[in-house]
This record gives sequence, structure tokens and C-alpha cells, in this order.
Amino acid sequence: MISDVPFVPTSVDTVRRMLEIAGVGPKDVVYDMGCGDGRILITAVKEFKAKKAVGYEIMEKIYRAAVQEVERQGLKEKITLVKGDLFKADLSEATVITLYLNGSANQRLRPKLEKETRAGVRVVSHDFYMEGWRAEREERVKGDDIYLYILPGAIEHEHVHSATWFDAEAITRNFLNRKHRQVELVEFGRAWHEKGVWTVEGNMTVKTGIFFSHRMQFKLQINAKTGEVIKYSEMPAF
Repeated sequence: MISDVPFVPTSVDTVRRMLEIAGVGPKDVVYDMGCGDGRILITAVKEFKAKKAVGYEIMEKIYRAAVQEVERQGLKEKITLVKGDLFKADLSEATVITLYLNGSANQRLRPKLEKETRAGVRVVSHDFYMEGWRAEREERVKGDDIYLYILPGAIEHEHVHSATWFDAEAITRNFLNRKHRQVELVEFGRAWHEKGVWTVEGNMTVKTGIFFSHRMQFKLQINAKTGEVIKYSEMPAF
């Protein structure tokens, strides 16, 4: 049982992006471990046409609200809600598992995921990474971090250093400041990590004189192991 994880709803944009990154489609069975008000399950079925969705929720009041919403939307045939301990869930049917717990809860759940899920299952975690797993993709969406893992390939037997989002942000700022010297403002947009490379997009304001500045769009790619900027482009932002 997890009693130390408060209910914090995931934004609609992040819900959609989690399901997009996982590649959810008509053949998938989506499990949400700590499903809250059921929004991930409902979105998976309605927008991504998932075959089935199953959610576990331990808090009685939130569970009842989720049940009511599923019934209101006429999705009882597609969505199963369980008021119970997610550590006792039967995961054998799951092809996609979504998480928004916390770091310690992820670590407690990790052995179960490694032992009880089918090969090829996609695990998508919001904000909290899985220690000891190698992410297939990391992405930052409007301040939210998303991590995609595919088992069993994500399980690392040896630790390999890889830059985090915070490393990539610092590398980006340093690179832009060295390149332009008078960068007044950096606004980060999308950022994602895939196949050992961080890609970072955003806008910056560059001072060009005492009274003048201009806005630029930038995109750069960073080797996640070495921290080296391997590709960079910029253009005026209109």
C-alpha cells in the first residue's frame, strides 16, 4: 500500500503526451497505478482508442469520483476501476503502465514491474524517474518531466552516467551565453532525451546594442554522456 503519495492531478496536456510517447493504440491495455480521478484511463480509451484500461486507487473518495465519471461517460465496458493496493495488482495483461507516484514509491514498485510484466511493456512515469532503469525517452512538457521505459531492455546491469534535464538546461545556458555573450533571457520550450541525445528547443532574447535586442528561436542537440553540443541552429523568432 502507498499512503505517502498525495493526489495531484496530471494536466490534460501531460496526460496526452504520456500516452503519445507510449504509442497507445487499439491493441493496448493501459494500467494506471494510482489512477486518481481516472483521467488517464478515460483519455486512453476515448482519444487513443485503447482496447481496455484498468486503474488502481486506494483513496475511497477519489475512487468513488472516478467510478462516477467513468459511468457518466458510458465507459464501464472499457474501463475497470479497482479500489485496492497497487502492489497486489495483476499486471500480466498490461501493455502500457502509467505512473505518477514519487521516487520512493517507484523504487518499491520496481521489483514487481521487473518480475510480473510481459516483455515489451511500456512504462511511462510523470516527474519521477526509475532509479536503475535506462529511459528510452525523456521529455519535458510545460514544466512536467516524462520518462518512457520499455522492459526488459530498460533494466541496467551497470550504471552508465547520462545527463539529466537539469544538466541539459545548464549546458544549453552556458552554450548560448558563450555564443552570444549578451543573452538577456532564455525561454525553454520542448526538450527530450532519446538514444543518448538531448534535444532542446526554445527562444532567447539577445542584446545587440545599448537600446536594441532581438528574439531568436534555437534548437540544439547534446550528447547525454559527454555533455558536448553536437548540433545547433537558430533563426529569428517572430
